[in-house]
Amino acid sequence: MNQDSLSLKEFVEILRRYRWLFCAVLATCLVFAIIWAVISAPVYRAEALVTAADDSSASSGDLSSLVSRFSSIPGVGALAKSAEQETLAEGMATLKSPQFLADFIRDEKLMPVLFADLWDVENKAWITDDPEVVPTEQDAWVLFRDELLKIVDDKNNLGMMLVSIEWTDRVQAASW
Repeated sequence: MNQDSLSLKEFVEILRRYRWLFCAVLATCLVFAIIWAVISAPVYRAEALVTAADDSSASSGDLSSLVSRFSSIPGVGALAKSAEQETLAEGMATLKSPQFLADFIRDEKLMPVLFADLWDVENKAWITDDPEVVPTEQDAWVLFRDELLKIVDDKNNLGMMLVSIEWTDRVQAASW
């Protein structure tokens, strides 16, 4: 028998011998977990499953509509999937692009929302005049792209992607 192994009887004896230490560590962890749960703000996630939009109709005579009509023929289906994946990749690139995000942040007036700790609601102005502290549009889209917006590409090649927004206000997350 291996000398390094521990029998169940020995394990129970060790737990019994150090039960107060075990209980103290468990209680401490439990207290810290409860404090963290009470203090931390909830984060809500709004998700949308997005697929590539088809610009052409089946009645039009362009190549993409022909490919989509005959996609069940061997070899042509792969061509249709490739075109769909390319469209999806373009959509992902657009969603992550600085120009799109900057326009979205500007149109939705999100600067005060994203940087609420630096915004004076009553005066509708930044709390400080220091240009080093006042957030820029670039700060906003970097925050939005890196922290709030998550885009997951479909690994099964079904031509879909999952777009999600995580934010502390569930109504705002859903509307964005």
